[in-house]
Amino acid sequence: MEWQKTDMKFGRYSARELVERYGSPLYVYEKDVICRQASALVETFKNLPLDIHYACKANTNITIMKLLGDCGLKMDCVSRGEILAAQMAGFSNDHITFTGNNVSEEDMAWIYDQNILMILDSVDQLQRFGELLPEKEGPRGCGVRLNHVGAGHHSHVITGGPDSKFGIVKEDYASLFEVIKKYNITLKGIHQHIGSGILNADDWIVAMDILLDSLKHFPPIEWVDFGGGLGVPYAPEDKALDMQQLGQRVEQRWQEFVNANPSASTMRIHMQPGRFLLAESGTLLMTVQSLKKTEKHIFAGTDSGLHHHIRHPLYKAYHPIWNATGKGRPRQITAITGNICESGDLFTHGREMAEVQVGDILALGKAGAYGFSMASHYNSHLLPAEVMIDSDEPLLIRRRECYDRLLTTQEGLNENH
Repeated sequence: MEWQKTDMKFGRYSARELVERYGSPLYVYEKDVICRQASALVETFKNLPLDIHYACKANTNITIMKLLGDCGLKMDCVSRGEILAAQMAGFSNDHITFTGNNVSEEDMAWIYDQNILMILDSVDQLQRFGELLPEKEGPRGCGVRLNHVGAGHHSHVITGGPDSKFGIVKEDYASLFEVIKKYNITLKGIHQHIGSGILNADDWIVAMDILLDSLKHFPPIEWVDFGGGLGVPYAPEDKALDMQQLGQRVEQRWQEFVNANPSASTMRIHMQPGRFLLAESGTLLMTVQSLKKTEKHIFAGTDSGLHHHIRHPLYKAYHPIWNATGKGRPRQITAITGNICESGDLFTHGREMAEVQVGDILALGKAGAYGFSMASHYNSHLLPAEVMIDSDEPLLIRRRECYDRLLTTQEGLNENH
């Protein structure tokens, strides 16, 4: 994405040209940015015995999943639907892990039959896994998720610590080992995830140390999984995570651990980043439908909203936002709102940008992760299309929804509709 004269451009096409071609709102992703981030991650940890599993909850578009597979990544899923998407994207079952929580018996049995490695979130889920073993053929191995420490950019994305629903706490280790022994389960590895949006290497290293220390409580395992959580800078004051420093520190800490524990020399490391790979690749384009003023705000109302991108209402998350068709105009502070009947339906409560007019195209940046994947049909609105810019050319990777599909799962519909 770059500016040319008064318009924001994606490859050879302006934001307005893309909207005219594919409709508004519209998610736009840049292939070269995704590849850049994947390469940076691989390069950072190139000296480690590492398997990178893309946490596809960040974005489950199959074209994007295929691209990351081409970059050498494996896949981590949290639902049966995500597994199906990964399989459609060409991932073999031995390149898919499942890190769910509160999994139903039906889904667990289905995932077991797929021979997909499960990372289980509680002792009772492990017991349910064990109960599958006598009746079915297949692998007897699984991983477990532990809960030690948490960190992140917002309380809602901290996935460890005493306030988190995720993982098995140390006080439950005795019960954990009883279930493993009872069902003769092979424990393949242990996993933890401290949270999302980590920009400080110290947080990651502290969590790494805690997980490595916890290995003393477990029998020999094949891998240790440090989760993901690597952040990207959203706000102007955010400082990007120093990947070179992080890589050096992780490599040093791992080597120290292996030197002190020679039996760990064959152990592999798993990592599950999502946001780091996708966030900076995506832009949500939307069209201004109305302007109004109060004694406090200028409101620019768009044809998108929290049903397409919920991060600001949910987390008060900051995203850069520009008037993609207004460069050169006087600047003013504008509150950007959506078309949902909720007072919290704002992309920003007030941001300085080029003066906004009805019909302008606004661009919400760094929207590639947890944008479309968290979208909904709230207020019975449709989901937008998705486009990928590849070698300056746009490629449609998800069609815009249409109204005749919106209500198709409901019973008792009038035949005339």
